[in-house]
Amino acid sequence: TPTDQTPTHIGDERSLFTPTFKLKALEVLPARMYFSAVTEVSQRFESNVLNNASNPKRDYAFRVLPNVTLGYTILPRTNVYANYFMIKDAFAYTPLLNRSTFHSVSGGVSHDLPLDKRSNLQLNFQFRQLFQSQNLHQADLLPGVTYTRVLSPGTIGFFNTQLQMRSRNLFQGATREIDPFYTVGLVMRKRQWTLSSSGTLVNNFRNDSAIPPI
Repeated sequence: TPTDQTPTHIGDERSLFTPTFKLKALEVLPARMYFSAVTEVSQRFESNVLNNASNPKRDYAFRVLPNVTLGYTILPRTNVYANYFMIKDAFAYTPLLNRSTFHSVSGGVSHDLPLDKRSNLQLNFQFRQLFQSQNLHQADLLPGVTYTRVLSPGTIGFFNTQLQMRSRNLFQGATREIDPFYTVGLVMRKRQWTLSSSGTLVNNFRNDSAIPPI
């Protein structure tokens, strides 16, 4: 499902307001508070929309994904935060998938460990509740580690690994499934252009109560 992994926006940078507005907003907000709002609107090609082991079904999808984070720095390198994102996909030839809208509400804590002038290690723990349909409840515990390194003034490489422990309700552990994720990526900026590339490997270990159980 689309909510198998929290969207990450490493290297994203958006400017929606004038510098004067941003300066006034920063003067009003507490110095330790930070806020981020990113909305992805994308055209996508899905090579296997139903996750079939054989005879995959291909389709075109239009996705809208708003992602909002509000955080507060409690220690110089430690932050607590709350996050909300929504995923809505509209498929061209698979209408049964158009009925679902995915919502995620989560909270977490992160801690940065600078390794040297170019490298940083971030420890993160997140808990979230998913709302996928009226009668379906899913909850995740997501411990993770992200390593980032500045390769040049305009290039950042990163590696992320996280463990998704899924259950029906929060803080039940991995009563439905456990899924390790491994992501490696690169972000390059040149003038007003940004090029990003990433790949993710995921292993799914599910029991009979998982949704879906395969």
